Amino acid sequence: MTFEHRDVEAEPAPSLPTSARQHKIGLDANRPLITEPGPHQGALAPTVANPEMIADTGAAWVRLNFILGPWLSPTDETRFQGRTWAETYEAIIDQFERRGLNIYGLIGHEAMKPSPDFFRDPQAHMPASEVSQAQRWIAEYALNFGEIVQRFYPKVKVFESFNEPDNWHQVPRHWIHPSWFAEMLQAIHDRVKGQLGLSDVVLVSGPLQGLQINGNVSPTNYLRQTYQYGQQRLGWGQAGRPYPFDGVGYHLYVHEGYTADWPAQEGAVRETYRHYINGMRQVIRTHEGPTSQKQLYISEIGWPSNRDTAEEWEFQAKNLNLALELMLHDPAVALGIWFCTEDFAPGHKFYGLYHMGRVTPAGRKPAFGAFQTICDRLNRAAPEPEPDITAEFSNQMLITAFYRLAGKLGLNGWALMKRGGVDPGRLVKDRSARYGGPPIADLHLSDEEKRLLKEALADLTRPVAGAEAFAVSLAAPQVEAEPTFLRLRPELAELSLAPPDTLRISPAAAQSNNERRAIGIWNRYGWLLLRLADLFRIEPGVAAAVLAIESGGRGFAGDGRMIIRFENHIFHQYWGQRQTDQFNQHFRFDPSRRWQKHQWRPSTTAAWQDFHGRQSGEWAVFEFARRFDRRAAMLSIAMGAPQIMGFNYQMLGYDSVESMFETFSLSERDQLLGLFDFVCGPLATPRRLMALQEQDLATFAALYNGPAQAAQYASRLQATVEAFERLNPL
Repeated sequence: MTFEHRDVEAEPAPSLPTSARQHKIGLDANRPLITEPGPHQGALAPTVANPEMIADTGAAWVRLNFILGPWLSPTDETRFQGRTWAETYEAIIDQFERRGLNIYGLIGHEAMKPSPDFFRDPQAHMPASEVSQAQRWIAEYALNFGEIVQRFYPKVKVFESFNEPDNWHQVPRHWIHPSWFAEMLQAIHDRVKGQLGLSDVVLVSGPLQGLQINGNVSPTNYLRQTYQYGQQRLGWGQAGRPYPFDGVGYHLYVHEGYTADWPAQEGAVRETYRHYINGMRQVIRTHEGPTSQKQLYISEIGWPSNRDTAEEWEFQAKNLNLALELMLHDPAVALGIWFCTEDFAPGHKFYGLYHMGRVTPAGRKPAFGAFQTICDRLNRAAPEPEPDITAEFSNQMLITAFYRLAGKLGLNGWALMKRGGVDPGRLVKDRSARYGGPPIADLHLSDEEKRLLKEALADLTRPVAGAEAFAVSLAAPQVEAEPTFLRLRPELAELSLAPPDTLRISPAAAQSNNERRAIGIWNRYGWLLLRLADLFRIEPGVAAAVLAIESGGRGFAGDGRMIIRFENHIFHQYWGQRQTDQFNQHFRFDPSRRWQKHQWRPSTTAAWQDFHGRQSGEWAVFEFARRFDRRAAMLSIAMGAPQIMGFNYQMLGYDSVESMFETFSLSERDQLLGLFDFVCGPLATPRRLMALQEQDLATFAALYNGPAQAAQYASRLQATVEAFERLNPL
């Protein structure tokens, strides 16, 4: 069972702290303490003993693992190397803070003693004694977590929990079962943000493993199961019960093997990166809603130089440069942290910027130079000047600017306007009018979002050479749909059709036929429509109107058979014109208005009969026609809720009309996805999608329904959009 988004007011996302360095690239500091028994036990490891070795990289963030080492707890007053545990980490944090670095804290299993190994099974499969032991461990872990956060707050305000809970650790099951992981996240949130009241601390869920070997299936399934347990058992997403993490931790290790073919390597890394990131984002949006802005925190990404040769050093540096640039320009990623500072054993993990045992300037690998070059560029970058938007701008220009911003953020423009405090319904009623709403500075957007919005507006109002004053762009940005047919997208296959109960509209709210139609469509298909609206960057009301007007509103009749409409004149085209005598004995239509006066008869002695308007009649003539030519009969019917003609099967990505017929006959979901593939999918006319994005319903109707009926269909579409806006389920 899939548990979806519940309507709940989300906690405001805490902002990241910033020091003198304000970009989003960081470096993992390796194990910060010497833990082996002996005279140096409890001393600072070389990677942090001389903070300049990390500070010189130009990183803005240091991932610091809060391990206990030789101490028993964060409050242990025992002294090693003259310091308690708390004093040791105070020294580490202070020296990095003085050099302008932010701390990204990891509080994992090494912040506890003993380390757990009893979370591999769900509670239902465990003896009561083990369940109690596990619950006690989580309670103590949350206390330790809170103790560390409270001690180092506000110097450290970003904390990541249990490291790689989906790791197997030599046993073919996750170390931490997703249900137990959900319990951990909830306990940490309750302790830090509930009991301690530290609401501006950023809690990042324990990082999951996006590995080449698991094809990203493991982390996406694990995260999905964590959400499902949290929503079902812990009430996540319900009123007063927010999701207990502000970001999703993630590790990315792909295409690590050396190759001399760099163009092939670069292409493979880019493609896999995008595929993996999109997979994680989709799980988040499936469960928290399609407008969720929750970001990924890539707390480990890296490539090794395992043979320790000059070729592999250069290979590592090139991959580092590519990875950092990908993360820097990805709005889905809040932070990107390279793993790690120093090569280390056991295991000969040569991922570091320094050679093992040589954390000195002489021990720097080419990857260090690549890392430093990017970070120095970011640290030298002057603050971007505030875009000049002194020129007046129209309602349409603001709509366009919001859509450009939404495209960069991977969000829906309509939802972003509403979140920002702009009423898009009012703007579209008079697109050419001067905007007179709240100033940009007063919108409910982050500072970065406001800057990007102003930048988009500045572009739209910038004077153009040769124009009398300046050109005004009235077109919303064209966002190209991913070149995959919707029915092939796994995230849509498991998404609920109907919205959750909290987003349903009471039928009693309807005051007109248009509102009744909008309510029916929304309550039956609203959750899928919201995802499609987000995918194609159109307003949810527009998506609902397209389905309401361009479909029959239902895919199956009372007897369970798919709703169809048999078109005599199409059957004549595909079969009858070659079998004229036989066709004329059983089928007829008006030759001057071919879509009218359709009749049929089963024999030459039977009376001619109408059949449109009755599903029993439609199926009778269809079954009869199939006796003559099965394929031609299927090409000649309009199928399901969207009433798409069979001869359009290739537009929907089907290999044959038989395949389309079989799929539509079994699945209302595939019927709806077929409609949107037909309207704005990979093979559709691009202008249709652009018209929907711009809410230019007259142009859309002309392109979809033909110019003769454009005015009529545009009017009906507009009426449904307005009805949806009045009902305002969102």
